[in-house]
Parts: sequence; C-alpha cells; structure tokens
Amino acid sequence: MSKNSHNNSAVELLRFVFFLLIVSYHFSSHYLYFDESINLFCRGYLADDFFFLITGFYLAHTALKTDKNPIIFGFSSAFERIKKIAIPYYLSWFLCFIGKNYVNVLLGSEDNNIFDNFMNSFYELFFLKMFGFQKGFYSNVLSWFFSAVLIVSLIISPLIVKFKKTFLLYVAPVIAFAAYGILSLDYDYLHSPSQLIQNTFLMRGLVRAFAAMSLGCFIYGFVNSELFKKWFSASSKRRLFLLKTGDVILWGLIVIYCIYPHDTKFDEIITQYDFLCVFAMAIALIPVMAYVFVVENKALKGAIRVLGRFSFYGYFGQAVIYAVDQAVYQYPARAEFKFLILFVCVIVFTMMLWAVDILVHKHKELKAYLQSAGREQS
Repeated sequence: MSKNSHNNSAVELLRFVFFLLIVSYHFSSHYLYFDESINLFCRGYLADDFFFLITGFYLAHTALKTDKNPIIFGFSSAFERIKKIAIPYYLSWFLCFIGKNYVNVLLGSEDNNIFDNFMNSFYELFFLKMFGFQKGFYSNVLSWFFSAVLIVSLIISPLIVKFKKTFLLYVAPVIAFAAYGILSLDYDYLHSPSQLIQNTFLMRGLVRAFAAMSLGCFIYGFVNSELFKKWFSASSKRRLFLLKTGDVILWGLIVIYCIYPHDTKFDEIITQYDFLCVFAMAIALIPVMAYVFVVENKALKGAIRVLGRFSFYGYFGQAVIYAVDQAVYQYPARAEFKFLILFVCVIVFTMMLWAVDILVHKHKELKAYLQSAGREQS
C-alpha cells in the first residue's frame, strides 16, 4: 500500500478488460437499432462505473497530498484533468465530427450542414452535457462521461482536502448510498445517462458519477486506514491466498453479469441488479488497491502497463463507432464481420490518438530543454 498507486498492474489489467467490455457494449447495443439479435454485452455499460470508481480512488490519493486551499485545489484538479485529456478528447471529437458529417453526406442524410453542426457541438467542446445542454450534433456521445467526472471532481475535491479522512470514511459512503437511492427511483438509470431521472431535475449520468466516485473515495480511505493496514500486515500466506482466490471469483462473476446473453426480441434487459454489481466492484477493488496482486516479472508488468495505457486512449477512440456506425451497419455482411470492422477502427483510431499525444508531449519536453539550455548559455 505504500507503493505508487499509479503503478498498480492489477488495475491496469482491469482497465483493459473493462475497456473491451464497454467497446463491445457500444457495438452490440447500437447494432440492435438496425438488426434485433442476441446481445452478449447488454450490461457492458457497467464498465463506466468501474472507471468512475478508480477515478474517485485516485482523486482521493491526490487530494490528501495537497497543501492548497480546498476551493483552489478543486479548480486546479479539474484543470489538470482537462489538460490530461485535452489532446485525445479534442482530436477524437474533431475526427469524429468530420467522419460523421461525411457519412451523413454519403448516406444522403439531411443533417449534413457542417457549419450548423459545428455550432451545435459547443456543449461537447466545453463539457456542458451534464448541465443539461442536449441540443446539438452528436460527434462524441462519450462527452457525458468526462463532463460528469469534471463536475463531480469540482464538488468532491475541496471536501476531501478540507475534511480528509472524515470525508473519505464517513461522508463519502453516505453520499454513495444516497445517490444510489435516488437512482433506484428508475432502475434503468444507466441507459441514456444524459436524460433526467424520473420526477427529478437530476441527470442520470451526473448522479451516477457522484455515487461511484464517492464510493471510490471511500475505498481509498478504507484501504489506507490504520485498521485495514494492521489486518493486512498481519495476514498469513494462507489468508492472502484465500483473499486472492475469492477476489478473482468475484471479478469473474462481475464480468459474467456484464456479458450475460439477452434476447432483445422477447424481454427487456434486467437492470435492477446493477446497483449490487457496482457495490461488488467496490468490494473487489479493495484487495486490488491494497496490492494483494503483485506482478514481479518486469516484462509482464511492462506489457500490462501498455494495455492499461492503451485502454486510456481507447476510451476516447471508441467514439469512432458512433461516427461511422450507420455506414457499417447498412453494409450487407454478417454481424461478426461488422463487429470486426468497427473493432479495427477503434484500434487504429486509438493508436493514432496515442501517437499524437506522445508527439505533442515530446515536443513540449524538447522545447523546454532547448529553452533551459539557452538560458544557461546566456
């Protein structure tokens, strides 16, 4: 637990697994608009909750280390998040915007005025989706996730800095239960996150982020509590083995729940157990974040880290599905072939975002080095 929280191989591997689940969900769920079939990934959207959980965990990790004013830290942490995602987010938006307009022209859609579509995309460009700005041209339907993270970070960060472990251990779980209580008013809360919860003025996606990120903060407080540290350090090899085995089984059940087949022709997707699944994720993350799973092999650790990094850019890259999907879905071919085409598009798009991000950062590092070298010479 004293290790760097950002070098956790188990978390990186889980990032990749849930990235695959969310990409498969976006393909299979959207494909049903064009052809009813068995949906193998109908609950893959729960991957979003996994990413909310670990975002809350790392938010708490960073907030407890700061000595800034709570309000100032809240805005600075949100700004740092924007800086981190700016290049892949805006590049993916731009390419998806061009791609979707081209597809609309190709298919003869009336929604092909580039200027009007650009003007209607401002809510995506400025992360306003969770504020209720819904009118617009959908270039990046994933913008709700990032706007929800930014809003919740602005609210939670100052509270962590101000109240520290009191907030993490006592207030955060209460917020999580209260938020999930609100979401329970509508079991279908995870579908269409940009819509309002019935009989409220709250956006589904925003409350969902509030609940899961608060739960992630609690996980950090619990894992780093003196009671847990004492129990963990006194654990025998047999107890740790049983803990690992139980945790692997729990993760397996979570994944099975996400991919359990569903026949859209006969019944609706059962969603009332989604809340239990998210809490199961939170419980399963405790051993992971406590470094119960440690990878010693350097080559394997490096490979897992690459998969985790790929998943970060892949979360942006999956937006390409919604940019070209109509052209792919209308192509006369088997569903498996269409799935393969879109998956290749996501991989290529992801690698491109990753490469551009690296080049920009390398350019900044080179520029800073040349400037420092120039100052030393003068």
